[in-house]
This record gives sequence, structure tokens and C-alpha cells, in this order.
Amino acid sequence: MLIKAGLDAPEAVMGNQNGDARAATASSARKVEAVYSYPFQNHATMETMNATAKWTPGRCEVWTPTQNGEAALAACAEAAGLSPSKCDVYKIHLGGGFGRRGMTDYVRQAVVIAKEMPGTPVKLILNQNTIYLESFIDEIAFATKQDPLALRRKLMASHPKHLAVLNGRRRARRLGQACA
Repeated sequence: MLIKAGLDAPEAVMGNQNGDARAATASSARKVEAVYSYPFQNHATMETMNATAKWTPGRCEVWTPTQNGEAALAACAEAAGLSPSKCDVYKIHLGGGFGRRGMTDYVRQAVVIAKEMPGTPVKLILNQNTIYLESFIDEIAFATKQDPLALRRKLMASHPKHLAVLNGRRRARRLGQACA
């Protein structure tokens, strides 16, 4: 409760401030509000879960912060469809895994996606906050009676690379399901 109260405290320090959010909210004709929380924050990694994978028919390489290199290698080989001798996992420094970095789901998913683009390094980032952002965009779409995908396309109109990723969303969703 004290942490939550501190977010609105007048003496709270802001590292970056653009515009006046409080004034804009106060003068808005319509407000869409949501409160999200993330339980067990003390068990979350200090950095986003991530892995970079490069797959070719004869070799697979993965760069990832991991607490269990052997399990990451096994996951890489399995997802790549290659023997472990044809796979390399480069363990990079991690910012505190607290046991979560011992899991290998993010390695497996990065390799499955990289297999779709042979020879191209693919960086997978999983930010637990993304669920909140995407959920809130859905809530805005619902409140304004818009299709959620159409709203996202409108928001990305001036970012063609991001829009291209969004337009490939159905394919990415299928890839994500293949990793589960």
C-alpha cells in the first residue's frame, strides 16, 4: 500500500516528463482507467526475459542470459531439430534470474521463430509489462467501439516497421502456440 501511495506523492521524482498528464486527464471528455498489478514482483527477473537465436539447416546458435546452460542447449537442440553438437548456446551475463532463468521456454521460442527465417538472427524479448499495455489498448478499443487490431494499426501508422510486425501477428501467434 505504501508503494502504491508513493506513485501519486507530490514529492515523487520523475526521470522523464513530457506534457502535463494530470491536466490532460482532468480536461478529458472521456476517461478510460485501469489498474494492473504484478504479484510476486520479488520473483521476477531484473531484466526482461530474452534470447537471440540464429538457425540454419546445419547449425543453431543462441545467445541468452541463463542460469542453466545445459538445459538451454537441450532446448535449443530440440527446437532446432539438430543434435546438441550442432548447437551452441552462449551464456551472457544476466541481471538476476532468481530461478526463472533456469527455465528454457524463451530459448525454445526464439529458436522456433528463427527457423522461420533461416540465417537471420532473431531477438526475442518477453517484457511482463507488455500484457498490461496490450490489455489496456484492448480496453481503449472496447470503450471507443473500435476493433482492437484496427486501433493498433492506426497507432502504428507512422511506424512502418512496427506495423509490418503487427500485420504479421497471426503468423507470430501460430509460432507462439507451436512453442507451448
